Amino acid sequence: MTNYVVEKYRLGVDVWEKVSSFVRNTNFLAADLVENERYKFRVFAENQYGLSDPLDLAEPIVAKYQFTVPGQPEKPHVRDMDRTWAEVEWDPPASNGGSKVLGYNVQYRDSHSHKWVTANKFLVENTYFRVSSLC
Repeated sequence: MTNYVVEKYRLGVDVWEKVSSFVRNTNFLAADLVENERYKFRVFAENQYGLSDPLDLAEPIVAKYQFTVPGQPEKPHVRDMDRTWAEVEWDPPASNGGSKVLGYNVQYRDSHSHKWVTANKFLVENTYFRVSSLC
């Protein structure tokens, strides 16, 4: 076997298009896909006698960026407090969007105001934070 041939099929266009005629490995990064479009792929093995029958991808894929924003954390609760501070805690989001959550921003508002105030200066890496200066 000398190489593989990879083809793509964009649903709705009805034409198989050659992506590469000379793939040496058993993996390949297909570029220039249209975001949110559906594609099928097929691969042929090639040697000096010609091409094999194709191996088709069973189900089409949707071309999209593999990562998204994380889900929202669970509702926070106060685990300890005093007159001027409150320590809040929450559970991480059910979905991290496919990438590690880098941190959280904690906001609060006075019950007599509609304005939210960010309590932290830097991303909070844990799932708890002490909010200070609440007087």
